[in-house]
Amino acid sequence: MNEERFQDLVEYVQSTSANPPEHLFSGGYEDWHCRARLAQFLSMEGIDKTDEAIELFKSIEDIEPDEENSQDIEEKIYALQKLSHLYKEKKEFNEAMTYICNAIELAESTDYLYRYILRGELWADRWNLMHHMKNTAEAEAEVDNRIEVYKDIPIEHNSYLYYGYRFKAQLAAER
Repeated sequence: MNEERFQDLVEYVQSTSANPPEHLFSGGYEDWHCRARLAQFLSMEGIDKTDEAIELFKSIEDIEPDEENSQDIEEKIYALQKLSHLYKEKKEFNEAMTYICNAIELAESTDYLYRYILRGELWADRWNLMHHMKNTAEAEAEVDNRIEVYKDIPIEHNSYLYYGYRFKAQLAAER
Protein backbone atom coordinates (compact mmCIF):
# COMPACT_ATOMS: atom_id res chain seq x y z
CA MET A 1 0.00 0.00 0.00
CA ASN A 2 1.16 3.52 -0.64
CA GLU A 3 0.04 7.06 0.23
CA GLU A 4 -2.19 7.35 -2.83
CA ARG A 5 -4.05 4.10 -2.10
CA PHE A 6 -4.30 5.11 1.55
CA GLN A 7 -5.91 8.43 0.58
CA ASP A 8 -8.32 6.67 -1.80
CA LEU A 9 -9.41 4.41 1.06
CA VAL A 10 -9.78 7.40 3.42
CA GLU A 11 -12.05 9.07 0.87
CA TYR A 12 -13.99 5.86 0.42
CA VAL A 13 -14.55 5.45 4.17
CA GLN A 14 -15.57 9.08 4.50
CA SER A 15 -18.19 8.57 1.77
CA THR A 16 -19.83 5.77 3.78
CA SER A 17 -22.35 6.11 6.58
CA ALA A 18 -19.46 5.78 9.07
CA ASN A 19 -18.18 9.18 7.87
CA PRO A 20 -15.26 9.46 10.33
CA PRO A 21 -13.77 12.89 10.99
CA GLU A 22 -10.98 13.81 8.59
CA HIS A 23 -8.54 14.63 11.38
CA LEU A 24 -8.30 10.93 12.31
CA PHE A 25 -6.24 10.40 9.17
CA SER A 26 -4.41 13.74 8.93
CA GLY A 27 -1.02 12.13 9.62
CA GLY A 28 -1.33 10.15 6.39
CA TYR A 29 0.05 6.76 5.54
CA GLU A 30 3.34 7.37 7.35
CA ASP A 31 1.57 7.64 10.73
CA TRP A 32 0.87 4.14 12.03
CA HIS A 33 -2.03 5.44 14.13
CA CYS A 34 -3.76 6.65 10.97
CA ARG A 35 -3.21 3.29 9.28
CA ALA A 36 -4.67 1.46 12.30
CA ARG A 37 -7.68 3.79 12.46
CA LEU A 38 -8.38 3.44 8.75
CA ALA A 39 -8.12 -0.34 9.08
CA GLN A 40 -10.69 -0.27 11.87
CA PHE A 41 -13.15 1.57 9.64
CA LEU A 42 -12.40 -0.64 6.63
CA SER A 43 -13.20 -3.74 8.69
CA MET A 44 -16.58 -2.45 9.83
CA GLU A 45 -19.71 -4.29 8.78
CA GLY A 46 -21.15 -2.59 5.74
CA ILE A 47 -17.77 -1.34 4.56
CA ASP A 48 -16.30 -4.84 4.33
CA LYS A 49 -12.84 -4.08 2.96
CA THR A 50 -11.31 -6.90 4.97
CA ASP A 51 -8.24 -7.49 2.81
CA GLU A 52 -7.29 -3.81 2.92
CA ALA A 53 -7.93 -3.71 6.66
CA ILE A 54 -5.67 -6.71 7.20
CA GLU A 55 -2.94 -5.16 5.09
CA LEU A 56 -3.06 -1.94 7.11
CA PHE A 57 -3.23 -3.72 10.47
CA LYS A 58 -0.27 -5.91 9.50
CA SER A 59 1.70 -2.80 8.56
CA ILE A 60 1.85 -1.83 12.22
CA GLU A 61 2.83 -5.25 13.51
CA ASP A 62 6.47 -4.28 14.10
CA ILE A 63 5.77 -0.75 15.35
CA GLU A 64 6.97 -0.10 18.89
CA PRO A 65 4.41 2.08 20.68
CA ASP A 66 5.53 4.76 23.12
CA GLU A 67 5.89 2.86 26.42
CA GLU A 68 5.18 6.04 28.37
CA ASN A 69 1.86 6.60 26.60
CA SER A 70 -0.94 4.22 27.62
CA GLN A 71 -3.16 5.39 24.74
CA ASP A 72 -0.44 4.57 22.24
CA ILE A 73 -0.08 1.07 23.64
CA GLU A 74 -3.84 0.63 23.82
CA GLU A 75 -4.25 1.62 20.17
CA LYS A 76 -1.77 -1.04 19.11
CA ILE A 77 -3.39 -3.67 21.35
CA TYR A 78 -6.78 -2.88 19.84
CA ALA A 79 -5.36 -3.17 16.32
CA LEU A 80 -3.81 -6.56 17.10
CA GLN A 81 -7.06 -7.75 18.68
CA LYS A 82 -9.06 -6.64 15.66
CA LEU A 83 -6.56 -8.29 13.31
CA SER A 84 -7.03 -11.52 15.25
CA HIS A 85 -10.82 -11.21 14.87
CA LEU A 86 -10.50 -10.71 11.11
CA TYR A 87 -8.38 -13.83 10.75
CA LYS A 88 -10.81 -15.77 12.94
CA GLU A 89 -13.67 -14.72 10.64
CA LYS A 90 -11.62 -16.02 7.71
CA LYS A 91 -11.14 -19.28 9.67
CA GLU A 92 -7.37 -18.77 9.66
CA PHE A 93 -7.11 -19.76 13.29
CA ASN A 94 -3.32 -20.00 13.58
CA GLU A 95 -2.93 -16.44 12.30
CA ALA A 96 -5.71 -15.31 14.64
CA MET A 97 -3.93 -16.97 17.57
CA THR A 98 -0.65 -15.25 16.73
CA TYR A 99 -2.22 -11.80 16.86
CA ILE A 100 -4.33 -12.30 19.97
CA CYS A 101 -1.25 -13.64 21.77
CA ASN A 102 0.70 -10.57 20.63
CA ALA A 103 -2.10 -8.35 21.94
CA ILE A 104 -2.09 -10.15 25.30
CA GLU A 105 1.68 -9.92 25.57
CA LEU A 106 1.62 -6.18 24.92
CA ALA A 107 -1.29 -5.59 27.31
CA GLU A 108 0.34 -7.61 30.07
CA SER A 109 3.70 -5.84 29.61
CA THR A 110 2.41 -2.78 31.47
CA ASP A 111 0.25 -2.12 34.49
CA TYR A 112 -1.74 0.63 32.77
CA LEU A 113 -5.45 0.76 33.35
CA TYR A 114 -6.61 1.10 29.75
CA ARG A 115 -9.70 3.04 28.76
CA TYR A 116 -11.16 0.49 26.35
CA ILE A 117 -9.09 -2.67 26.48
CA LEU A 118 -9.85 -5.30 29.10
CA ARG A 119 -7.13 -7.85 29.67
CA GLY A 120 -9.73 -10.48 30.54
CA GLU A 121 -11.46 -9.89 27.22
CA LEU A 122 -8.20 -10.47 25.37
CA TRP A 123 -7.76 -13.76 27.21
CA ALA A 124 -11.38 -14.68 26.43
CA ASP A 125 -10.65 -14.13 22.75
CA ARG A 126 -7.74 -16.54 23.14
CA TRP A 127 -9.84 -19.12 24.98
CA ASN A 128 -12.65 -18.95 22.44
CA LEU A 129 -10.14 -19.32 19.65
CA MET A 130 -8.59 -22.32 21.40
CA HIS A 131 -12.08 -23.81 21.71
CA HIS A 132 -12.63 -23.35 17.95
CA MET A 133 -9.27 -25.04 17.37
CA LYS A 134 -10.40 -28.04 19.49
CA ASN A 135 -8.05 -27.16 22.37
CA THR A 136 -10.89 -26.77 24.83
CA ALA A 137 -9.23 -28.66 27.69
CA GLU A 138 -6.15 -26.45 27.48
CA ALA A 139 -8.36 -23.35 27.36
CA GLU A 140 -10.28 -24.51 30.44
CA ALA A 141 -7.02 -25.11 32.27
CA GLU A 142 -5.91 -21.55 31.47
CA VAL A 143 -9.27 -20.22 32.65
CA ASP A 144 -9.03 -22.14 35.91
CA ASN A 145 -5.51 -20.81 36.41
CA ARG A 146 -6.60 -17.19 35.82
CA ILE A 147 -9.53 -17.59 38.19
CA GLU A 148 -7.29 -19.08 40.88
CA VAL A 149 -4.71 -16.30 40.53
CA TYR A 150 -7.20 -13.41 40.53
CA LYS A 151 -10.09 -14.64 42.70
CA ASP A 152 -8.88 -13.09 45.96
CA ILE A 153 -7.77 -9.72 44.63
CA PRO A 154 -9.90 -7.12 46.42
CA ILE A 155 -11.11 -5.06 43.47
CA GLU A 156 -14.70 -4.48 42.49
CA HIS A 157 -14.40 -5.24 38.77
CA ASN A 158 -12.04 -7.93 37.56
CA SER A 159 -12.17 -8.71 33.86
CA TYR A 160 -10.15 -11.91 34.28
CA LEU A 161 -12.82 -13.33 36.58
CA TYR A 162 -15.74 -12.03 34.53
CA TYR A 163 -14.49 -13.43 31.22
CA GLY A 164 -13.17 -16.59 32.84
CA TYR A 165 -16.51 -17.48 34.41
CA ARG A 166 -18.32 -16.40 31.24
CA PHE A 167 -16.19 -18.79 29.18
CA LYS A 168 -16.90 -21.61 31.61
CA ALA A 169 -20.62 -20.85 31.40
CA GLN A 170 -20.51 -20.93 27.61
CA LEU A 171 -18.86 -24.33 27.71
CA ALA A 172 -21.41 -25.61 30.22
CA ALA A 173 -24.25 -24.41 27.99
CA GLU A 174 -22.74 -26.32 25.04
CA ARG A 175 -22.52 -29.58 26.97
